[in-house]
Amino acid sequence: DKLPNLAVLVGGATIDENKDKALLNPYGVIPVNPDKHAGINAALAEQFAAWITSPETQAKIGAYGKDKFGQPLFYAGVPTS
Repeated sequence: DKLPNLAVLVGGATIDENKDKALLNPYGVIPVNPDKHAGINAALAEQFAAWITSPETQAKIGAYGKDKFGQPLFYAGVPTS
């Protein structure tokens, strides 16, 4: 809102049009093996991994920012359908 004259210069007018792989910043979740590291709450780690990869949470990630910016700020890493 404070910089209305900025334009996307790489890959297109929207994030979705930008196919420049150098700009991708994927994240992932891997629960730590409790047999290899003491003090790990394996049940909670598994619960978090299941939640973050669930279709409902992935749909929320994929929709985040659309209402304010007209396009998502993040893309779901797990298919939602």
